[in-house]
Amino acid sequence: MVVVTETIRGDKIGKRANDWYARINCPQCGESRLILRWKLKLPNFTGLCLKCNGKLGGRWNNGMMRNSAGYVYTSMPEHPEANAHGYVRRSHLVLEQKLGRRLRDGCVAHHLNGINDDDRPKNLIEILNIEHPTLHVVQRKLIKESKKEVVEIVRDWETIPSEEFNRKYKVKLIDNTEDETLLEIIERYLGIGKPSSKNGI
Repeated sequence: MVVVTETIRGDKIGKRANDWYARINCPQCGESRLILRWKLKLPNFTGLCLKCNGKLGGRWNNGMMRNSAGYVYTSMPEHPEANAHGYVRRSHLVLEQKLGRRLRDGCVAHHLNGINDDDRPKNLIEILNIEHPTLHVVQRKLIKESKKEVVEIVRDWETIPSEEFNRKYKVKLIDNTEDETLLEIIERYLGIGKPSSKNGI
């Protein structure tokens, strides 16, 4: 049973004067909100808020949804990275569980094989968000002839010790303070992209 706590004419809240609004509380979580009064007469009106209605509605899919880019999202409203609807990318949750910590600020989960819904732990690495789109462009360009090499470089970046990685891919230290970025290593190793312009090199 939906209880109306207040009735307001539309012009009092910056809406059309002819519309009347009713203030109700969600029967599930108690959240207060205004709705158009005529909606109370609909036969399937439950009074549930958007968050609670999603969990009980016919479109509920065990808290999973997929966006147009193919990424899978999981319902977890309490997560700090949850969007306005309470969903978080499943790849982020899997990677956080694999690493045993939250993702660092400015970092995202990258799919090594380029398949956005393949969220197996071994297919995910943490990468800077600023490099992520360009890395995808590089992978798409090389999808036929060199994709395995790109995947191997990215996987090695995460798994083998830095000294061994530097020897294997001939990473040059710049002023002995900073390594090449992962993207620069891939581009140089595969002979694409522009040479590094850091510090005049």
